[in-house]
Amino acid sequence: MKKLIALVLLVLLLGTVLVACQPEKKDPQSYTMVAPDGAPALAISQLMAENKQFDNTFTYKVVNANDIKTHVVGNVNEHADFALLPINLASLLLGGGDEYKMVAVVTQGNLFFLSKDATQITVDNASAQLKGKSIAVVNLAAVPGLTTKALLTKVGLSYTEDVSKHTSENVYLKGINGTDIAPSLTGENSVDYVVAPEPAVSTITGKAPAIKKVGALHDVYGRYPQAVLVVKSSIVEKNIALVKAVVEAMKGAPEYVKANTQKAVDAVANHLPEGVTPSFNAQNTTASSVDGCGIIVKTLDDQTLLDQIATYINDIIAISASSAKALPETFLVNINKVK
Repeated sequence: MKKLIALVLLVLLLGTVLVACQPEKKDPQSYTMVAPDGAPALAISQLMAENKQFDNTFTYKVVNANDIKTHVVGNVNEHADFALLPINLASLLLGGGDEYKMVAVVTQGNLFFLSKDATQITVDNASAQLKGKSIAVVNLAAVPGLTTKALLTKVGLSYTEDVSKHTSENVYLKGINGTDIAPSLTGENSVDYVVAPEPAVSTITGKAPAIKKVGALHDVYGRYPQAVLVVKSSIVEKNIALVKAVVEAMKGAPEYVKANTQKAVDAVANHLPEGVTPSFNAQNTTASSVDGCGIIVKTLDDQTLLDQIATYINDIIAISASSAKALPETFLVNINKVK
């Protein structure tokens, strides 16, 4: 009997030790990730297509670009845990760093010059080639227009949005909608150039051979951060492993989209609100248009990237003080240094 009792006690003791040695299991949490339609949505298309959950419960949403801000500062039930948005908008809305931290740059330039003149615009000839010309810009008041103005300033050209003040010494800038790209180059009162993003560039040049892609703004101005990933500060502080896993999973987006085009575009379409047509589809999502999106996911541990961020934000502020704010160090988080 004593041996039996001793054996039972030994079994119980071993069981207690084994339980104590097991790693602590955390209860799955629920998270939301929101991206605007376009290149940022493609950057998370693999996550959506494969329904990546990261041992938690992830809900993905793609929204109209004009609606992204409502998911981080708007009057909604709950702000997104992970969000992709233009860097200038992030600086204006979230730069205080209280609710969100910026942890990565997701896209670095997807704007191009289109023209009927096939002469390529380069760093060396931009000033001479654009002087005295007229340029229509898709979404002149936002990133495309701000970047175009920053480029013109960099190459020493002045500009005006008043056609009556257009001279042979400056550049006339005209705001247009995405549907007006081809007519702006081929119709009455046509302009010399149009600045447009992908996939519109590939779509237009594919349908109208007379219209050529003649330069990339990031080749003339220099690489600039366009869309960034922000994460709720509480998640960065309490679950940095999750943040790292999400960022790492996003890095393969360009290769995934090229190899799995239909799955990628379907994933974006399936996460848009009902009735909304996505920017990318199986026809305009090509290797060229994906490369043109500039999807390059980088964490903030590269001084060159940090310098590009500071330069771009400062250039935008110089153009329009209400369009961006300087980013404090407390908002920028190098996740590779956080344990």
